[in-house]
Amino acid sequence: MKVKSIKISDYFEIVNPKYVFFKLIPHSSCKNNSSDKLAQLVNKMYLDLTKRVYKDQQKIFFKTECKVSYYIYLEKSKAEFYFIIPVPYKRLFKEKISDTWRNVEIKEVNELPQFSKDATKYSLSYKKADALSLAVDKRNNDLLSSTLNIMDILESENNDKIGIIYNFVPSSPTILNSFKDYHKEVMEKYRKNKPLDKNKKNIWYIIKVAFGFLANTIDGLIEGTQNDLKAPIQNNITLIQNKELSKATYKKENSVLCRSQIMVLSESSNTQNQEVNARATCENFSIIDEDNALIYDEVKKDFDILDYQYPCKLNDTSTQECSNFLQMPGRELLQHFKDIEHLKVLENPVPKELQTGFFRLGNVKVKETNTNAYKSNDNQLSRLGMAYLGCMGAGKTTFMTNNASDIIQAGYGLVNIDIINNCELSESIKSITPKDKLIEIDCSNPNQIQSFAYNEIQINDSMSDYEKITNATLHTQQIAVLLDSINDDTSKLSPKMLKYLYAAGTVVFTTKYNASLKDVINCLTIPGKRKSFIDSLSKSLRALLEDEVYTLQELDKEEKSGKISNNDSKVEGIIDRSIHLKTSSHTKLAFMKSSENNLNFVDLLSQNKVILIKIPESKFPSKMIRNILATYFLSRIWLSKQILATTTQPKTFLFFDEFYKCHNCQLLYQDIFVEARKFDLVSIVALHYLNQLTQQCKEALKASGTSYLLIQGADVKAYQDLKSNLIQFGYEEDDLLNLERYHALALIKTTKNYASFITKLPPPIN
Repeated sequence: MKVKSIKISDYFEIVNPKYVFFKLIPHSSCKNNSSDKLAQLVNKMYLDLTKRVYKDQQKIFFKTECKVSYYIYLEKSKAEFYFIIPVPYKRLFKEKISDTWRNVEIKEVNELPQFSKDATKYSLSYKKADALSLAVDKRNNDLLSSTLNIMDILESENNDKIGIIYNFVPSSPTILNSFKDYHKEVMEKYRKNKPLDKNKKNIWYIIKVAFGFLANTIDGLIEGTQNDLKAPIQNNITLIQNKELSKATYKKENSVLCRSQIMVLSESSNTQNQEVNARATCENFSIIDEDNALIYDEVKKDFDILDYQYPCKLNDTSTQECSNFLQMPGRELLQHFKDIEHLKVLENPVPKELQTGFFRLGNVKVKETNTNAYKSNDNQLSRLGMAYLGCMGAGKTTFMTNNASDIIQAGYGLVNIDIINNCELSESIKSITPKDKLIEIDCSNPNQIQSFAYNEIQINDSMSDYEKITNATLHTQQIAVLLDSINDDTSKLSPKMLKYLYAAGTVVFTTKYNASLKDVINCLTIPGKRKSFIDSLSKSLRALLEDEVYTLQELDKEEKSGKISNNDSKVEGIIDRSIHLKTSSHTKLAFMKSSENNLNFVDLLSQNKVILIKIPESKFPSKMIRNILATYFLSRIWLSKQILATTTQPKTFLFFDEFYKCHNCQLLYQDIFVEARKFDLVSIVALHYLNQLTQQCKEALKASGTSYLLIQGADVKAYQDLKSNLIQFGYEEDDLLNLERYHALALIKTTKNYASFITKLPPPIN
């Protein structure tokens, strides 16, 4: 009979663990005070024999044991950090790593930095009994700092490189429990002043044993004798007594163990460098000496980094001791070692409610995930304003053009008041706006300049006298705002001046429905014009405006000749302001022009038009003139939105870059910021930092629930203005300073107060 051979592999198979490699990229906010929690996970991977052997069909499988390793790789200008994790525990460790170093980026890589077989290898093991502890102060990262200092002595021309591998081996409950008995034995030796060194073959150990025996003998001989004899003898043999132990050693008895191996690898094209670098790295471990210390021995055997155990001693380290090994560089070390690859800014995720919408804020990268962020679509929050803080050239024009594109595509109205340079933002928005939606008002173009009047306030024959007077008074209020902006200082018209202004405005606008600022000034300064306006009042209106008529008649001054002249001194402030309007040909034209052909902003906003108001600096070099024009148009927009509140209110976005340059616009914005939500006016303003605003305007901006984007290049003052909000999300000044170009630090209003993250602004529109 022929004997048939069988293959063992048909019935038995050894299953070796598969590992995944995580590359950890640090962030300046990394803290190492809870890294011992990573070591606590290691023993959870231990499987006893019964769980490692299983049968599948007719075949028996035997799982070999697995481990976890932390690997630090150094070159002259490089420091990299890796975890080697068994595949089944990949998710568990990834979550714990993220929890330990909240802002670290975890990249899964296919390869680890390698060393040749010719590399110098040293292992580190306890000098004394494993029961004695190393230093365990979680407040410092001395070992990592000392390790990174090795980079200074590495030479790139010789391809110097160092690898430090911390190999953590899972232990059975039996081994962990037996450590307590072992710890008690060591403590008993300590109390008897017996040497605790692990190496019992060196001369120093023999001397300590001899002196220990002598000390105990003397102690017995003098037992019961005088204390004054005993003390001097004991004081003279303290050389061989064990020093006082630390709390960490006593606590180690009940600590969770995470047994470890430490291997140092060094390689260089210069053999001397290779040895020196290896020894220097090993000697750095002396910085965590306390009751115990780590000593190094050369390893001659080869090993693979994925081996379960390396050919060196296993240390019974506590998880607290392992926290010395499991460290990542934080702010201080990253500032010192600037070449270390790290996340320059903190990466926070986008809340779910900001992940959909039409108003793009850009792309937010968190580790390996990219998410688009949007302004909130919530019915209330969508009406709140935004402020962009950034310097010239930061990308505000491109970003606001993208905003305009989103607004136009969503079908909303847009107004841009442009006082910057040659109105590049307006030109950019114009290029993407459909012609049927575009309204362009170039204040340097005589054909487009608007008369200083507020056509939005309607007065007509179908109105009652009371309605006419009400609207005439409202129109005059707008004229008063405009006149207050016509001054180089911040002074306002006095109450006496306002008395004459309101009297003239009410009479003029109730008699001439398309009157302008010029008509009001004529009524105040030309007796004949004044008389004509008064005589044009109907009997009923004259009766209602009796006080206003008497007030205006106070301006008549009868000369000796009987001729009526004007009492200019009573309206001197108004006259002075009107003269300022005539110092620019453009504002003079606006002053002289009839309001008959003025645009009606109520109509334009109700149709969701895109209105570009251009006040180019090159044509309007006077800061005061720009202030007048900007205030005039801003007041018309704000007035129109208030008028539209009585109808179905359309949503309008208002852009105004560097509005703080126009003082009177700030005064208007104090109301706009606080009340705009009620009138569906979404204000988008841009400035360098909040302290450029008046205190009242700044407080109004903050109180209105504004969202902020601090664009790369923004002054650090921009961060200081919002520090109390940003710090709670982990953002510090360095995060703003380290932003990449065309990125922004966002502080966005949500239903849960605010969210903060780093966003890459949308690219330019092609």
